[in-house]
Amino acid sequence: MAANEAGTKRRSLLLIPGYLWICPTRVVVVVVVLVVAVVAVVVVVVVVVVVLVVAVVVVVVVVVVVVVVNAVVLTLRSR
Repeated sequence: MAANEAGTKRRSLLLIPGYLWICPTRVVVVVVVLVVAVVAVVVVVVVVVVVLVVAVVVVVVVVVVVVVVNAVVLTLRSR
């Protein structure tokens, strides 16, 4: 019985460093995956916001150009 307990203790002591080695590795992998996922989401959101801002600027510039050209044409016609 005592030999069996000693063997079990030895095995458990051998398993603990392995478990501690595997566990931080898994934690690091999970943290890296989460960080990559968060960075990917942030990049997608930033790209979408930039595309929307550029679209709004283009629409505003087109509207301003149309209004200015229309005003110029109307002024030239009235003369």
